[in-house]
Amino acid sequence: MQKLDREKQSLYILRAQVIDTTIGKAVEPESEFVIRVSDVNDNEPRFLDEPYEAIVPEMSPEGTFVIKVTANDADDPTSGYHARILYNLEQGQPYFSVEPTT
Repeated sequence: MQKLDREKQSLYILRAQVIDTTIGKAVEPESEFVIRVSDVNDNEPRFLDEPYEAIVPEMSPEGTFVIKVTANDADDPTSGYHARILYNLEQGQPYFSVEPTT
């Protein structure tokens, strides 16, 4: 049996009916059950166009725009913070900064 994967299917509709086995007939009308699969943080963010490469002129003033990079997360953005992406630079990069949320 496979595990549920919300990214593949987020909704299941089940139908059930009560049948009296002594007479072989339904004693109630069919009922419908809607099952929604909640998301868990099972996907890591990924950069869309790796590797990125940029050129910045020597002596550029502080705050010069250099490059825009974009990442994506397949988790459901409406389920808490699972798909929230924050950007940051590794330590040791004194000449560059990054907008953490854009």
